[in-house]
Amino acid sequence: MSDSAAPPAQELSEEKKKEVIETYQNLRAAIQQLYGKISELDSDLSEHNLVLSQIRDLNADRRCWNQVGDVLVETQIGEVAPKLDATRAQIEEALSKLKAEVDKNEKDLEALVQEYNIQDKTLDQPAA
Repeated sequence: MSDSAAPPAQELSEEKKKEVIETYQNLRAAIQQLYGKISELDSDLSEHNLVLSQIRDLNADRRCWNQVGDVLVETQIGEVAPKLDATRAQIEEALSKLKAEVDKNEKDLEALVQEYNIQDKTLDQPAA
């Protein structure tokens, strides 16, 4: 029966070691970027929910202002609410896709750690 485990780190060539380290670092950086984007979208989603909760019970003909880029545009609540709902749905969809991508990257990272017995010393150091 053959053993599918990777050879110990000492038996890897220098080129392969560098490749594994680079892959590990790239995965960690990608995960960090994804978490940053998730945080940003969570904040946007909270803002959309807050605005929608405030304007739900108001008259649809009431005027309001919507910021488009750097410009405030006067409109009516009846026009803005459906746009906010659609945007909120898009944000929720994007969040679910990003979370799925984080899960995939974390599984890939864990597989890499297990396969090559990677021990990240930067994770063990206390924050300065």
